[in-house]
Amino acid sequence: MPSQFHVGQHCRNRDGEYEVISVEGTAMKVRYLDGHIGDHDIASQARIWERIQEEESFGAEDYEVDFSDAKNRPASRNTGGIAIFVDEVLRTVPQPWQADITDQVFLAIERNRRWLATYEKLVVEFDKQTVNSEIGRYTLELTRMDSSGQTKAAKSTLIKSYTRFVVKR
Repeated sequence: MPSQFHVGQHCRNRDGEYEVISVEGTAMKVRYLDGHIGDHDIASQARIWERIQEEESFGAEDYEVDFSDAKNRPASRNTGGIAIFVDEVLRTVPQPWQADITDQVFLAIERNRRWLATYEKLVVEFDKQTVNSEIGRYTLELTRMDSSGQTKAAKSTLIKSYTRFVVKR
């Protein structure tokens, strides 16, 4: 992981390769290969860059998740896209995942403008209750954890509470 981003440096995140074009305080501006410009939090990008490097170094396995049940639902209620979205967010949360992983996923979403825009589009397509419950459900499924049954107040502003998870035994 770069200890400090600098102008001209080339890195990448889940959106693709980019060049750092400015660094100010805790933020940086980048230009992607397709020419679009992005503004990012340096700490978040450093974590993403570190995760990408780890995946490449250690051959991190991709999740193989069966979304076939989603294909049997009516097209207007197919939540498979939410599962893909949760998978993308989870890949940026350091492992081992903690009991508050659902809250961490929602915090990551609200801190990333692109993810927040995706979340808001999903809320329009479905409704907030459906999106939030599906994000929780897919987080449980993708982390391969179990529900503890304990509900806690959320730090994220997108949800009021979440269920804590435990590692399967």
